[in-house]
Amino acid sequence: MTDSLRQALTILLVGMTTVFFILSIVVIVGNLMMSFLNSSNFVLNKKDTSHIPDAKEKTILSAAIQKWSNGNANISGITKL
Repeated sequence: MTDSLRQALTILLVGMTTVFFILSIVVIVGNLMMSFLNSSNFVLNKKDTSHIPDAKEKTILSAAIQKWSNGNANISGITKL
């Protein structure tokens, strides 16, 4: 095996190993962060989680859906997913 081929394979092996370890660290840190936030009952927008649409918002949504569907669709209910 020539020196240039050996050097190319060494650089390839070092580069792939480095990328593997860095991506592993990213995945582990992401999983730890999600576990911590789930265990602490973290909610990003607490104000928006309890929001129930009022009559004005329902009217606006109904009008937009009627216009979009040419009068063929109706709102049967609004629920949070």
